[in-house]
Amino acid sequence: MRYREYDGVLEDWKVRLMVSRARRLGFRPHEIDDALQEIVLDVLAFRFDRARSNGATEATALTAVIDKRLRMVRRAWRRYQQLVARFRADRGVDEARDRWPEPVEDETELMAMDVREAVARLPLPQRRLCKSLVREGSLARIARRDRCGWHTVRRSVENLRRRLAGLKGWVI
Repeated sequence: MRYREYDGVLEDWKVRLMVSRARRLGFRPHEIDDALQEIVLDVLAFRFDRARSNGATEATALTAVIDKRLRMVRRAWRRYQQLVARFRADRGVDEARDRWPEPVEDETELMAMDVREAVARLPLPQRRLCKSLVREGSLARIARRDRCGWHTVRRSVENLRRRLAGLKGWVI
């Protein structure tokens, strides 16, 4: 199968590496082009630093970057399929005939469900932090209100981002 070419943008060995890693991680042939589009920007942004490589080659370091991003893509696709299944169940879709009672025109509604569910599962302090970020919008204001240092608030926000990492595009 012929995959998208990135002439002048990426070296051929990097494209071949991305394709081989996608195959190894279980992507089907018809999924590989879409997966490559998802990870190509990360590969372009990758800069190999031999001094910090701890003896690894550029290919080894790039493999780690590619694998991490491909796993994220796979999780996002699975999560999307789960959301669609949940949405269908909520809307009363006849699974036997696989018909929608009304078309879904916007992915925003599905993502909003995902965000609400993720925030609802957070512990109470992190839910409060989410509300504070929406209301206050500034780490300094939140720190003043909570009578703590802004470094503490920043660290809490970083932890929150890690917990909500799967909602990329919705959580900054």
